[in-house]
Amino acid sequence: MNKNDLLAIDQTDKFEKDIVQNHFDKTDRKILKLILSQIKGNEENYLFDFKELENLGFDLQTNEKELFNSLKKIASYYISIQNGDGDMHQLGLIHNKFTIDKEMKILSLKVHKELVPFLNGLKHQYSFKQIEE
Repeated sequence: MNKNDLLAIDQTDKFEKDIVQNHFDKTDRKILKLILSQIKGNEENYLFDFKELENLGFDLQTNEKELFNSLKKIASYYISIQNGDGDMHQLGLIHNKFTIDKEMKILSLKVHKELVPFLNGLKHQYSFKQIEE
């Protein structure tokens, strides 16, 4: 096991504690569940159709502010990562820039490339039921 593996374990344990301690409310966890369900490979950019959001209970005509607040909260949850030189960096789970295109009916967001392996790990470690509860 190398230092990066240890860092990932520490961060996963911290993340799990924060979920259990309700750092994220139920709405935040639903959105996080949707984001994690789409993480694949080394992709950074993700598009979500409004239908996917509606399936979570979002009517974007009335809940747009709630969606933005949840996305901001997820973006402000920082994970520490260590680069090859041993320098530590803090990155939000997602970039703090996301767009709702009402005409195209799409939410677009970006995850930090450096966090994709961590997010993939979360995706496979937690059942989606655990995240949403």
